[in-house]
Amino acid sequence: MAAGDKIKVVNADFIAKEYPSGHTYQVGRYFFYNAKLYRATDTISFGARPIPGQNCEEAALGSELYSEIKLSELALGFSCENMIARIEREDAASRAYDAGEYFLREGIVAGSDATFLKKSYSVYRATRNIAQGERITPGSNCEAVTLSNQLNALDAAVAMRSPLVGKGINLLDNAYFIGGGGNGQFPINQRETSSYSTEGEFIFDRWKLVSGSAVLVSGGVTLNGTIQQTREQSIGQTVVASALCSDGTMLTPTYNDSTKVFTLTASGKTIVAAKLEIGTQQTLAHMENGVWVLNDAPPDYQQELAKCQRHYFRRKYPQYATIGNYYSEGSWLNLSFGVGTPMSSNDPTVKITGTLGVIGAASGVSLGSTPQASLAGCAANLGFSVPNVPTGAGYIYAGTDNLTIELTAQ
Repeated sequence: MAAGDKIKVVNADFIAKEYPSGHTYQVGRYFFYNAKLYRATDTISFGARPIPGQNCEEAALGSELYSEIKLSELALGFSCENMIARIEREDAASRAYDAGEYFLREGIVAGSDATFLKKSYSVYRATRNIAQGERITPGSNCEAVTLSNQLNALDAAVAMRSPLVGKGINLLDNAYFIGGGGNGQFPINQRETSSYSTEGEFIFDRWKLVSGSAVLVSGGVTLNGTIQQTREQSIGQTVVASALCSDGTMLTPTYNDSTKVFTLTASGKTIVAAKLEIGTQQTLAHMENGVWVLNDAPPDYQQELAKCQRHYFRRKYPQYATIGNYYSEGSWLNLSFGVGTPMSSNDPTVKITGTLGVIGAASGVSLGSTPQASLAGCAANLGFSVPNVPTGAGYIYAGTDNLTIELTAQ
Protein backbone atom coordinates (compact mmCIF):
# COMPACT_ATOMS: atom_id res chain seq x y z
CA MET A 1 0.00 0.00 0.00
CA ALA A 2 1.03 3.62 -0.16
CA ALA A 3 3.28 5.01 2.57
CA GLY A 4 1.13 5.79 5.60
CA ASP A 5 -1.65 3.28 4.73
CA LYS A 6 -2.40 0.94 7.60
CA ILE A 7 -3.87 -2.44 6.69
CA LYS A 8 -4.55 -4.86 9.51
CA VAL A 9 -5.23 -8.49 8.60
CA VAL A 10 -6.97 -10.20 11.49
CA ASN A 11 -5.35 -13.40 12.82
CA ALA A 12 -2.62 -13.48 10.18
CA ASP A 13 -0.22 -14.93 12.71
CA PHE A 14 0.91 -18.09 10.96
CA ILE A 15 3.11 -18.34 7.88
CA ALA A 16 2.84 -21.53 5.83
CA LYS A 17 6.26 -22.25 4.37
CA GLU A 18 6.07 -26.03 4.30
CA TYR A 19 4.29 -28.30 1.87
CA PRO A 20 2.27 -29.99 3.16
CA SER A 21 1.13 -27.66 5.95
CA GLY A 22 3.44 -27.32 8.94
CA HIS A 23 0.61 -26.06 11.18
CA THR A 24 -3.04 -26.69 11.89
CA TYR A 25 -5.18 -23.86 10.51
CA GLN A 26 -8.69 -23.32 11.83
CA VAL A 27 -11.38 -21.79 9.61
CA GLY A 28 -10.65 -18.11 9.06
CA ARG A 29 -6.92 -18.35 9.75
CA TYR A 30 -4.54 -16.78 7.25
CA PHE A 31 -1.30 -18.11 5.80
CA PHE A 32 1.07 -17.46 2.92
CA TYR A 33 1.28 -20.17 0.29
CA ASN A 34 3.21 -19.88 -2.98
CA ALA A 35 3.78 -16.16 -2.31
CA LYS A 36 0.04 -15.46 -1.94
CA LEU A 37 -2.16 -14.81 1.07
CA TYR A 38 -4.85 -17.46 1.71
CA ARG A 39 -7.66 -17.91 4.25
CA ALA A 40 -8.63 -21.36 5.52
CA THR A 41 -12.28 -22.14 4.58
CA ASP A 42 -12.09 -25.55 6.28
CA THR A 43 -9.84 -26.86 9.01
CA ILE A 44 -6.43 -27.77 7.57
CA SER A 45 -4.73 -30.30 9.81
CA PHE A 46 -1.00 -30.55 10.39
CA GLY A 47 0.53 -32.28 7.37
CA ALA A 48 -2.56 -31.78 5.20
CA ARG A 49 -2.29 -30.23 1.77
CA PRO A 50 -3.69 -26.70 1.27
CA ILE A 51 -5.98 -26.91 -1.79
CA PRO A 52 -7.31 -23.56 -3.04
CA GLY A 53 -11.03 -23.86 -3.74
CA GLN A 54 -11.45 -26.80 -1.35
CA ASN A 55 -10.04 -25.95 2.06
CA CYS A 56 -8.75 -22.43 1.47
CA GLU A 57 -9.23 -19.37 -0.73
CA GLU A 58 -7.06 -16.45 -1.74
CA ALA A 59 -7.79 -13.59 0.66
CA ALA A 60 -9.72 -10.59 -0.64
CA LEU A 61 -7.78 -7.71 0.83
CA GLY A 62 -10.61 -5.26 0.27
CA SER A 63 -13.16 -7.29 2.23
CA GLU A 64 -10.77 -7.64 5.15
CA LEU A 65 -10.14 -3.91 5.11
CA TYR A 66 -13.88 -3.24 5.02
CA SER A 67 -14.37 -5.52 8.03
CA GLU A 68 -11.77 -3.53 9.93
CA ILE A 69 -13.56 -0.30 9.02
CA LYS A 70 -16.87 -1.64 10.33
CA LEU A 71 -15.25 -2.80 13.57
CA SER A 72 -13.82 0.70 13.97
CA GLU A 73 -17.26 2.24 13.44
CA LEU A 74 -18.68 0.10 16.26
CA ALA A 75 -15.89 1.20 18.56
CA LEU A 76 -15.89 4.88 17.64
CA GLY A 77 -19.57 5.45 17.04
CA PHE A 78 -19.22 7.22 13.70
CA SER A 79 -18.55 6.34 10.10
CA CYS A 80 -14.89 6.05 9.19
CA GLU A 81 -15.16 4.59 5.69
CA ASN A 82 -12.91 7.31 4.30
CA MET A 83 -10.27 7.14 7.05
CA ILE A 84 -8.38 4.35 5.30
CA ALA A 85 -9.73 4.23 1.75
CA ARG A 86 -12.83 5.65 0.07
CA ILE A 87 -15.46 3.07 -0.90
CA GLU A 88 -16.74 3.43 -4.46
CA ARG A 89 -20.22 1.94 -4.82
CA GLU A 90 -20.91 3.22 -8.32
CA ASP A 91 -19.02 2.99 -11.59
CA ALA A 92 -18.41 6.76 -11.60
CA ALA A 93 -15.65 8.03 -9.30
CA SER A 94 -17.10 9.99 -6.38
CA ARG A 95 -13.99 12.20 -6.29
CA ALA A 96 -10.80 12.76 -8.26
CA TYR A 97 -7.91 10.30 -7.72
CA ASP A 98 -4.25 10.91 -8.46
CA ALA A 99 -2.27 8.12 -10.08
CA GLY A 100 -1.15 5.76 -7.32
CA GLU A 101 -4.05 6.46 -4.93
CA TYR A 102 -6.06 3.57 -3.52
CA PHE A 103 -9.80 3.03 -3.12
CA LEU A 104 -12.23 0.21 -2.31
CA ARG A 105 -14.74 -0.96 -4.90
CA GLU A 106 -17.96 -2.64 -3.87
CA GLY A 107 -19.27 -5.73 -5.63
CA ILE A 108 -21.86 -8.49 -5.13
CA VAL A 109 -20.96 -12.19 -5.01
CA ALA A 110 -23.01 -15.33 -4.35
CA GLY A 111 -22.98 -16.72 -0.83
CA SER A 112 -21.91 -20.24 0.07
CA ASP A 113 -25.42 -21.62 -0.44
CA ALA A 114 -25.68 -20.01 -3.92
CA THR A 115 -28.90 -18.27 -2.92
CA PHE A 116 -27.59 -15.67 -0.51
CA LEU A 117 -25.93 -12.66 -2.06
CA LYS A 118 -23.25 -10.83 -0.09
CA LYS A 119 -21.12 -7.76 -0.69
CA SER A 120 -17.48 -8.00 -1.61
CA TYR A 121 -14.83 -5.26 -1.45
CA SER A 122 -11.68 -5.13 -3.51
CA VAL A 123 -8.77 -2.70 -3.31
CA TYR A 124 -7.87 -0.82 -6.50
CA ARG A 125 -5.03 1.52 -7.37
CA ALA A 126 -5.45 4.36 -9.85
CA THR A 127 -2.96 3.79 -12.69
CA ARG A 128 -3.49 7.33 -13.99
CA ASN A 129 -5.33 10.43 -12.80
CA ILE A 130 -9.08 9.77 -12.56
CA ALA A 131 -11.42 12.75 -12.77
CA GLN A 132 -14.46 13.05 -10.52
CA GLY A 133 -17.40 11.40 -12.29
CA GLU A 134 -15.17 9.43 -14.67
CA ARG A 135 -16.08 5.78 -15.12
CA ILE A 136 -13.90 3.45 -13.04
CA THR A 137 -12.54 0.91 -15.53
CA PRO A 138 -10.06 -1.74 -14.33
CA GLY A 139 -7.32 -2.18 -16.90
CA SER A 140 -7.83 1.34 -18.22
CA ASN A 141 -7.52 3.76 -15.31
CA CYS A 142 -7.04 1.43 -12.34
CA GLU A 143 -5.87 -2.02 -11.34
CA ALA A 144 -6.84 -4.52 -8.67
CA VAL A 145 -4.48 -4.74 -5.72
CA THR A 146 -3.79 -7.86 -3.64
CA LEU A 147 -1.67 -8.06 -0.55
CA SER A 148 0.45 -10.67 -2.29
CA ASN A 149 1.53 -8.46 -5.18
CA GLN A 150 2.17 -5.61 -2.76
CA LEU A 151 4.51 -7.85 -0.78
CA ASN A 152 6.22 -8.97 -3.98
CA ALA A 153 6.72 -5.34 -5.00
CA LEU A 154 8.18 -4.60 -1.59
CA ASP A 155 10.54 -7.57 -1.87
CA ALA A 156 11.70 -6.33 -5.26
CA ALA A 157 12.31 -2.83 -3.90
CA VAL A 158 14.33 -4.19 -1.00
CA ALA A 159 16.32 -6.44 -3.32
CA MET A 160 17.16 -3.44 -5.50
CA ARG A 161 18.03 -1.42 -2.39
CA SER A 162 15.76 1.30 -3.74
CA PRO A 163 14.46 3.96 -1.34
CA LEU A 164 10.68 3.79 -0.97
CA VAL A 165 9.53 7.32 -1.77
CA GLY A 166 5.88 8.18 -2.17
CA LYS A 167 2.85 9.70 -0.57
CA GLY A 168 3.07 10.29 3.15
CA ILE A 169 6.87 10.42 3.25
CA ASN A 170 8.22 13.74 4.52
CA LEU A 171 10.59 15.26 1.98
CA LEU A 172 11.96 17.73 4.52
CA ASP A 173 14.81 17.16 6.96
CA ASN A 174 14.51 17.89 10.68
CA ALA A 175 10.87 19.00 10.49
CA TYR A 176 9.60 17.46 13.77
CA PHE A 177 9.97 20.26 16.31
CA ILE A 178 8.68 18.87 19.63
CA GLY A 179 11.35 18.54 22.31
CA GLY A 180 13.20 21.83 22.59
CA GLY A 181 16.36 20.66 20.80
CA GLY A 182 19.59 19.50 22.43
CA ASN A 183 20.35 16.49 24.64
CA GLY A 184 19.04 14.05 22.06
CA GLN A 185 15.72 15.87 21.63
CA PHE A 186 14.12 17.17 18.44
CA PRO A 187 14.66 19.26 16.52
CA ILE A 188 18.31 18.53 15.68
CA ASN A 189 20.08 21.63 16.97
CA GLN A 190 23.85 21.24 16.73
CA ARG A 191 24.38 24.97 17.27
CA GLU A 192 22.92 24.56 20.77
CA THR A 193 21.13 27.92 20.72
CA SER A 194 17.48 28.10 21.72
CA SER A 195 16.66 31.60 20.44
CA TYR A 196 17.49 32.90 16.95
CA SER A 197 16.89 36.46 15.75
CA THR A 198 19.66 37.29 13.25
CA GLU A 199 18.10 37.46 9.81
CA GLY A 200 19.86 35.40 7.17
CA GLU A 201 21.57 33.04 9.64
CA PHE A 202 21.26 29.28 9.78
CA ILE A 203 19.45 28.27 12.95
CA PHE A 204 18.52 24.75 14.10
CA ASP A 205 19.75 22.25 11.55
CA ARG A 206 18.66 22.58 7.90
CA TRP A 207 16.65 25.75 8.57
CA LYS A 208 17.48 29.39 7.84
CA LEU A 209 15.89 32.44 9.46
CA VAL A 210 14.69 34.79 6.74
CA SER A 211 13.02 37.34 9.01
CA GLY A 212 11.77 37.79 12.56
CA SER A 213 12.65 35.31 15.29
CA ALA A 214 12.48 31.60 16.06
CA VAL A 215 12.58 30.27 19.63
CA LEU A 216 12.80 26.58 20.55
CA VAL A 217 10.45 25.51 23.34
CA SER A 218 9.50 22.03 24.55
CA GLY A 219 6.31 22.04 22.50
CA GLY A 220 7.90 23.09 19.21
CA VAL A 221 9.37 26.23 17.67
CA THR A 222 7.67 29.56 18.35
CA LEU A 223 7.94 31.42 15.07
CA ASN A 224 7.31 35.11 14.61
CA GLY A 225 8.58 35.55 11.09
CA THR A 226 9.76 33.30 8.25
CA ILE A 227 12.09 30.31 8.07
CA GLN A 228 13.18 28.32 5.02
CA GLN A 229 14.70 24.98 4.13
CA THR A 230 16.44 24.33 0.80
CA ARG A 231 16.36 20.79 -0.55
CA GLU A 232 19.35 19.26 -2.29
CA GLN A 233 17.29 18.19 -5.31
CA SER A 234 14.08 19.25 -7.01
CA ILE A 235 11.10 16.87 -6.78
CA GLY A 236 9.49 17.14 -10.20
CA GLN A 237 6.04 16.05 -8.97
CA THR A 238 2.93 17.62 -7.48
CA VAL A 239 3.51 18.19 -3.77
CA VAL A 240 1.56 19.53 -0.81
CA ALA A 241 3.06 21.54 2.06
CA SER A 242 1.62 21.70 5.57
CA ALA A 243 2.48 22.69 9.14
CA LEU A 244 0.72 21.93 12.42
CA CYS A 245 0.55 24.39 15.32
CA SER A 246 0.31 23.54 19.02
CA ASP A 247 -3.14 25.19 19.22
CA GLY A 248 -4.58 22.63 16.78
CA THR A 249 -4.58 24.90 13.74
CA MET A 250 -2.86 24.29 10.42
CA LEU A 251 -0.66 26.56 8.33
CA THR A 252 -0.05 26.34 4.59
CA PRO A 253 3.64 26.85 3.78
CA THR A 254 4.90 27.26 0.20
CA TYR A 255 7.36 25.28 -1.86
CA ASN A 256 9.14 26.33 -5.07
CA ASP A 257 10.56 23.33 -6.91
CA SER A 258 12.67 25.57 -9.17
CA THR A 259 14.60 27.00 -6.23
CA LYS A 260 13.96 23.88 -4.09
CA VAL A 261 12.95 26.19 -1.21
CA PHE A 262 10.28 25.39 1.41
CA THR A 263 9.02 28.55 3.17
CA LEU A 264 7.12 28.66 6.46
CA THR A 265 5.72 31.90 7.92
CA ALA A 266 3.88 32.41 11.22
CA SER A 267 2.98 35.20 13.63
CA GLY A 268 3.67 34.03 17.16
CA LYS A 269 2.54 30.46 16.53
CA THR A 270 4.31 27.44 18.04
CA ILE A 271 4.91 25.00 15.21
CA VAL A 272 4.78 21.30 16.13
CA ALA A 273 5.86 19.85 12.78
CA ALA A 274 6.08 20.68 9.09
CA LYS A 275 5.75 18.41 6.07
CA LEU A 276 6.33 18.36 2.34
CA GLU A 277 4.95 15.30 0.55
CA ILE A 278 3.96 14.03 -2.87
CA GLY A 279 0.27 14.39 -3.75
CA THR A 280 -2.49 16.93 -3.28
CA GLN A 281 -3.73 16.08 0.23
CA GLN A 282 -1.68 16.50 3.39
CA THR A 283 -1.23 13.54 5.77
CA LEU A 284 0.54 15.40 8.57
CA ALA A 285 -2.58 15.73 10.75
CA HIS A 286 -6.24 14.78 11.00
CA MET A 287 -9.26 16.60 12.42
CA GLU A 288 -10.44 15.42 15.83
CA ASN A 289 -13.13 17.22 17.90
CA GLY A 290 -12.66 20.37 15.88
CA VAL A 291 -8.87 20.58 16.10
CA TRP A 292 -6.03 19.20 14.03
CA VAL A 293 -4.07 16.36 15.64
CA LEU A 294 -0.63 15.15 14.57
CA ASN A 295 -0.51 11.85 12.65
CA ASP A 296 3.21 11.42 12.22
CA ALA A 297 5.38 9.78 14.85
CA PRO A 298 8.83 11.23 15.58
CA PRO A 299 11.42 10.13 13.00
CA ASP A 300 14.53 8.19 13.95
CA TYR A 301 16.86 10.64 15.71
CA GLN A 302 20.15 9.19 14.46
CA GLN A 303 18.91 9.10 10.87
CA GLU A 304 17.78 12.72 11.06
CA LEU A 305 21.12 13.70 12.62
CA ALA A 306 22.98 12.00 9.76
CA LYS A 307 20.85 13.90 7.22
CA CYS A 308 21.60 17.17 8.97
CA GLN A 309 25.32 16.48 9.23
CA ARG A 310 25.50 16.28 5.44
CA HIS A 311 25.04 20.05 5.56
CA TYR A 312 26.43 21.09 8.93
CA PHE A 313 28.93 19.32 11.17
CA ARG A 314 29.83 20.52 14.65
CA ARG A 315 32.05 18.77 17.16
CA LYS A 316 33.09 19.95 20.61
CA TYR A 317 36.33 18.77 22.27
CA PRO A 318 37.38 18.87 25.93
CA GLN A 319 40.81 20.32 26.68
CA TYR A 320 43.77 18.11 25.62
CA ALA A 321 41.53 15.79 23.55
CA THR A 322 43.21 14.60 20.34
CA ILE A 323 41.54 15.96 17.19
CA GLY A 324 43.60 14.26 14.47
CA ASN A 325 46.97 13.74 12.82
CA TYR A 326 48.82 16.23 10.65
CA TYR A 327 51.61 16.42 8.12
CA SER A 328 53.52 19.65 7.58
CA GLU A 329 55.81 20.77 4.77
CA GLY A 330 56.77 24.06 3.12
CA SER A 331 54.15 26.60 4.12
CA TRP A 332 51.25 24.27 4.93
CA LEU A 333 50.16 22.11 7.84
CA ASN A 334 47.36 19.68 6.96
CA LEU A 335 45.11 18.25 9.72
CA SER A 336 43.02 15.14 8.97
CA PHE A 337 40.08 13.83 11.04
CA GLY A 338 36.79 11.96 10.51
CA VAL A 339 33.34 13.55 10.26
CA GLY A 340 31.17 10.40 10.35
CA THR A 341 28.85 11.40 7.47
CA PRO A 342 29.82 12.47 3.91
CA MET A 343 28.76 16.09 3.43
CA SER A 344 26.81 17.61 0.54
CA SER A 345 29.83 19.67 -0.56
CA ASN A 346 33.50 18.76 -0.73
CA ASP A 347 34.47 22.39 -0.06
CA PRO A 348 32.71 23.42 3.17
CA THR A 349 33.46 26.57 5.11
CA VAL A 350 35.13 26.01 8.47
CA LYS A 351 35.09 27.84 11.80
CA ILE A 352 37.21 26.95 14.82
CA THR A 353 36.40 28.38 18.23
CA GLY A 354 39.24 27.90 20.71
CA THR A 355 42.98 27.27 20.51
CA LEU A 356 44.62 24.31 18.80
CA GLY A 357 47.71 22.67 20.28
CA VAL A 358 50.44 21.09 18.13
CA ILE A 359 52.59 18.12 19.10
CA GLY A 360 55.33 16.63 16.88
CA ALA A 361 57.49 18.10 14.13
CA ALA A 362 55.67 21.45 14.19
CA SER A 363 55.33 21.62 17.98
CA GLY A 364 54.69 25.14 19.24
CA VAL A 365 53.40 26.48 15.89
CA SER A 366 50.40 28.81 16.16
CA LEU A 367 47.42 27.84 13.99
CA GLY A 368 44.63 30.17 12.84
CA SER A 369 40.87 29.68 13.13
CA THR A 370 39.91 29.81 9.42
CA PRO A 371 41.86 27.15 7.51
CA GLN A 372 40.94 25.88 4.06
CA ALA A 373 38.71 22.81 4.23
CA SER A 374 38.23 19.89 1.87
CA LEU A 375 36.38 16.58 2.18
CA ALA A 376 36.80 13.12 0.74
CA GLY A 377 33.94 10.92 1.91
CA CYS A 378 33.99 10.89 5.70
CA ALA A 379 37.53 12.31 5.91
CA ALA A 380 38.03 16.04 6.47
CA ASN A 381 41.26 17.89 5.77
CA LEU A 382 42.01 21.34 7.17
CA GLY A 383 44.91 23.21 5.59
CA PHE A 384 46.61 25.86 7.74
CA SER A 385 48.94 28.38 6.16
CA VAL A 386 52.16 28.36 8.23
CA PRO A 387 55.22 29.96 6.54
CA ASN A 388 58.43 27.93 6.85
CA VAL A 389 56.76 25.19 8.89
CA PRO A 390 59.09 22.28 9.82
CA THR A 391 58.61 19.18 7.70
CA GLY A 392 57.19 16.19 9.55
CA ALA A 393 54.16 14.72 11.28
CA GLY A 394 52.38 14.78 14.62
CA TYR A 395 48.94 15.33 16.08
CA ILE A 396 46.65 18.24 16.95
CA TYR A 397 44.83 18.53 20.27
CA ALA A 398 42.35 20.91 21.91
CA GLY A 399 44.38 23.56 23.68
CA THR A 400 41.32 25.00 25.39
CA ASP A 401 38.23 23.41 26.88
CA ASN A 402 35.12 23.11 24.66
CA LEU A 403 37.08 23.77 21.51
CA THR A 404 34.60 23.63 18.63
CA ILE A 405 35.07 22.81 14.95
CA GLU A 406 32.18 23.67 12.58
CA LEU A 407 31.93 22.68 8.91
CA THR A 408 29.11 24.23 6.86
CA ALA A 409 28.12 22.95 3.41
CA GLN A 410 24.72 24.56 2.93
